[in-house]
Amino acid sequence: MMAASVGSRSLLLASQVRQAICPVQWRWLSSARAVQAFTAGSSASVPDKLQRDTDPVPGLSFYDMTSRQLTSKKVPTPKLEDLYVVGESSSTLECTKLLHTHLPIMIAHELHALQDLPFIVGSNPNIKTVHGKYLDAFHTLQQFPKLETAEDERSFIKALDGYLDSHSTVVVMLASGCHQAMQRNLVTTGVINAFMNSFLRRRIGIRLLLHHHQRVLNGHQTGAIENLNVQAQLSDYIQSVRAAAERQYKWAPRIVIDGHKDATFPFVEPHLKYIATELLKNAVRATVRQHDQSHSAPPIRVTLCKNRTELLFRVSDQGGGISPTNQSRVFNYEFSLTTNADNIDEQEESAIQVYGRAQSKGPSGRGAGLPLCRAYAEYFHGKISINTMYGYGTDVTVSLPHLSRENGSLAIR
Repeated sequence: MMAASVGSRSLLLASQVRQAICPVQWRWLSSARAVQAFTAGSSASVPDKLQRDTDPVPGLSFYDMTSRQLTSKKVPTPKLEDLYVVGESSSTLECTKLLHTHLPIMIAHELHALQDLPFIVGSNPNIKTVHGKYLDAFHTLQQFPKLETAEDERSFIKALDGYLDSHSTVVVMLASGCHQAMQRNLVTTGVINAFMNSFLRRRIGIRLLLHHHQRVLNGHQTGAIENLNVQAQLSDYIQSVRAAAERQYKWAPRIVIDGHKDATFPFVEPHLKYIATELLKNAVRATVRQHDQSHSAPPIRVTLCKNRTELLFRVSDQGGGISPTNQSRVFNYEFSLTTNADNIDEQEESAIQVYGRAQSKGPSGRGAGLPLCRAYAEYFHGKISINTMYGYGTDVTVSLPHLSRENGSLAIR
């Protein structure tokens, strides 16, 4: 009875200790045994290893909870209508104030997502570095309580420039860290898909606001929205993809554009660029694998269609199609991260310059592939569909609705 009583008191005490610790800290502390097993045999002692793993930036750590109060606020979702109105009629200071209001909340939610990862995943060097970048950005932006003067605006913009430069490699680092965690069976597929999907969609919103602000400052009244000549844009993307394929494979299949070649479309160009570039690279890679010699390879076709409600473009290849076992997995991040090891030109972050910033090559070309394509398309109510004939080829169709008040945006066509 005595032993049972002592045991009960111990369980009660443990429960009280757990309740006294914030949920994030408890999840991380309760995973220490997993880290101890993971680092067994390492020359570093476990305490030293844990200290390095939980301090991605000097003075800052995964246990920093200062951003938590902002996560009670809803993540702002920029609408094209709002961006257009702010860019057209407001001063640059008002546009900068929009960023000042929204960015800390959006970054706080990204920090929350990183801190909620299992400790053993968060201890990955790439994940630690990403967390450190967001935590540093959050504390930097918090130094600006109000923007009242032109000098306040200039100081804030300087901080934003540092944010853009330091975050240009976030996607490839995040993808690499998640890939390594999956290779070691440290996390389930469901956890990775849920985390990557929500994290990267929020990141799209952050980058969109920054891109919009940058263009307004450079005198573009409509900010991020441009009336695009779709054929001209696709021709540029095709040229870049074929050049990359020539470097990697020593040849590249022809890519032809047909359909409504005179189509123009108001949209955010970096979003179109990511989607189209990724689909073109997938088609080129499949075609090269299926056809050994360039003179025998059928061309890849890009078909344009603009109607009253949307712009559509279809990328069609004869690269052998997608196997039945993989057809249900192509939009999963875990599938994308483990099958892109030979991606063309060691895929940079999203295979392109992100909003005009410097490129940085990613490890073994592991990006986020089709799932991130879908996230970009769906951000403004678009969609991506895949039709494949295993043994022959694949058609991928992207539909992007016209900007209108009905879908929360503004028509400028």
